[in-house]
Amino acid sequence: MKRILLLFTVFYASMAIWAQQQKELVVVYAVSNDNFVNLRQQPSAKSKIIGKVYCLFHGLGNGVLRESGKNWDKVSVGNVTGWVNNRYLGYMSWYTHDGDTILIANKDNMPIYTDNYADEGEMPVFTHVKKGTILADKFQEHGDYYELITGHDYLFIRKQDVKLVFKK
Repeated sequence: MKRILLLFTVFYASMAIWAQQQKELVVVYAVSNDNFVNLRQQPSAKSKIIGKVYCLFHGLGNGVLRESGKNWDKVSVGNVTGWVNNRYLGYMSWYTHDGDTILIANKDNMPIYTDNYADEGEMPVFTHVKKGTILADKFQEHGDYYELITGHDYLFIRKQDVKLVFKK
């Protein structure tokens, strides 16, 4: 009986950790020698290729982690969602667990923007996230936006689209 109870405790604890990880914005990029990894319809090397995840471009990946698994991760690239063998993926996040303030998406289908490089017109949408997604604890104010800084590129979130949670 104790073993069964321990097994259920471990199972539910790991599911809680997994669920928490899925609510964090994680950008992915290829780390293969080909500079890309195939995005597949199903989590199988024999499944149809429906897109690609590329290596870092100006310091930013081009996919967003949707689910994490043992060998395969569910990833979105633009409007296409599929599966990638995770041994060929690198991961980047702006949530370090060290910051005093956390940015959290306060609406579903919330856009995250990227730099337009020409400083003219609208910023292009990089991805969309669900309400409750933890976006960052390392950011800075930039006009009507919060700015998530990578090595070279930037991601922007409208201040009105997030809530700030202050750690105690």
